[in-house]
Amino acid sequence: MFFIVLVLLALIVGGAVAFGKRQAGGGSSRLGYGAGPGAAQQSYDADAGAEASRWVERLGGSLSTLDAGGNTAAQQALADAAERLRAAEG
Repeated sequence: MFFIVLVLLALIVGGAVAFGKRQAGGGSSRLGYGAGPGAAQQSYDADAGAEASRWVERLGGSLSTLDAGGNTAAQQALADAAERLRAAEG
């Protein structure tokens, strides 16, 4: 239990440091040495959009294979999840 808490704490601290470094402009540019901060932000936004689309497709595919059986609460949860998937797909 202590090990899990320690690992989670390390991940949170590492994420906070990386986020702070990126916000301060100290992060490395993915477009090379001469690219300005605007170009790096556009690349980051495009990468984030592609990653979000990949997860929507992956989780949406998993949603279609679930079966609630006779459980009314599970049926409602699946209906809600399907509605959110349609909204996320645009």
